[in-house]
Amino acid sequence: MKLTLNNRFMKRDFLKRTALFGILMVLSSLSAMAQNGLTIRFVDESGAPLRKASATLSDVIRLEGTGESATVTVEATGLTEDIQVSVTNGFTVTPSAIKAGSESTSVTVTNVSSLRTTEGRLILRSGDIRTYVNIVAHGTPLPAKDLSENPIYKGKKDDESKSFDASGLTENGYTIEVRAKTDNAAKQILPYAVTSGGLGFKGYVKDTSMGLKNSKDVFVSEKGISNPANGGTFYNTDGEYHTYRYAVTADRRVFVYRDGMPVDTFRVADLALQPEWSENNGEIERNLIKNGDFEGEWNFSSSQNITKYIEGWDVYPYDQYNSYQ
Repeated sequence: MKLTLNNRFMKRDFLKRTALFGILMVLSSLSAMAQNGLTIRFVDESGAPLRKASATLSDVIRLEGTGESATVTVEATGLTEDIQVSVTNGFTVTPSAIKAGSESTSVTVTNVSSLRTTEGRLILRSGDIRTYVNIVAHGTPLPAKDLSENPIYKGKKDDESKSFDASGLTENGYTIEVRAKTDNAAKQILPYAVTSGGLGFKGYVKDTSMGLKNSKDVFVSEKGISNPANGGTFYNTDGEYHTYRYAVTADRRVFVYRDGMPVDTFRVADLALQPEWSENNGEIERNLIKNGDFEGEWNFSSSQNITKYIEGWDVYPYDQYNSYQ
């Protein structure tokens, strides 16, 4: 791309933006240095205990980008039991254990989620002592792609169906884009893609709605998407073609866009893609519900002391007087 600055005002704006970018980079580096300076201790200089049975530190670990890491130092002096180290979903941590009495151990937390914002905790457990450090992470924005420059299908006519070579579907992620007109109730499209490892989706677009189906080939249920522009209906009845994009990421999520606007995000784990669901009556299993153990990202309300959101579930935990968690 060739950039041309036509006048001094554009040049001035460009210089301001460049300077601002440089300042942000410096602040980002200072933030990372501050995180690296976080040291978690369990006794003070005199050897007196600092940690009670359960404590949440005021420090916050911030991670800007998917795959980004931060390192904190843990001093296990004064403890008699090893520290078990863990993090909530969306993050990884190393090491997983620290020997009691260790003077200095580096603990690295990494954001592995592609979500725009993920909140969680670093958890240190030594016997009855529980120490928490809150984590706030922002995923790296998905790259913008112009698939119209080299489309696989150029759309010369409205075919009933079209299939393509699946070699581009990888476990590292892929993007499917469809341009279609569904301007009456008789028209709908069912974009579908899945890898051999089960990374995929089956979507639907109708005249006034769109979403994802909750099965592979046999209909089970539909998970509808609410139009963020009006809080409800998609009006595809305008006689125009609209572009629907499905960006599938390596951490097994489906980001859905309509005409370039992000409209919803789904986890593949909640879409029940397994084909054996409706083939026959199988043996009794411990867990027949997708995500029955509530795996996945969740947000915690420290003021109410309850989990306020569990990804993949429609729950209302705020009724803490009748259903306190």
